[in-house]
Amino acid sequence: MKKINTIICLLFFLCFVKESYTQNNQKKIYITTKVVFCNSYCGGAYPGEEILEHYKQEYVFSNSTFILKKDSSNKKIKVSTDSNGIFNAYLAPGKYHFYMTKQYNKKIGTNFNPDCNVWLSKVFGELEVLPKESKYKMVYSFGCSPCEPPRP
Repeated sequence: MKKINTIICLLFFLCFVKESYTQNNQKKIYITTKVVFCNSYCGGAYPGEEILEHYKQEYVFSNSTFILKKDSSNKKIKVSTDSNGIFNAYLAPGKYHFYMTKQYNKKIGTNFNPDCNVWLSKVFGELEVLPKESKYKMVYSFGCSPCEPPRP
């Protein structure tokens, strides 16, 4: 009788663990996200229309690492883009804030200053992962560095 009770308890435990594991994994969605950036005009001589148009253009944020933080959690999720500015990840539905890191492609011409701690702690935007969506786009808009004096 003791063996049967032990076996029954073990079966219930295994069913509970399996159900919990299944629920946690079902919540995560495989997403593909394109990451782009644009810069802002930061002072100096007033630029012509052609240069201002250049600042409206989005550029691929390739070979770079970013941090995502879900609203309800302090857990940091690191994601890295490929040469096309794409990252793939399994994420649970919800809203994620995105941040910069010091591990980014310095050859692509962003206004980002990795030595500026204000920028490293700044939320650059929000990515909302929906249960039935799999393709997303994150846009980083770089204004002027908050750690540098304004240009005339």
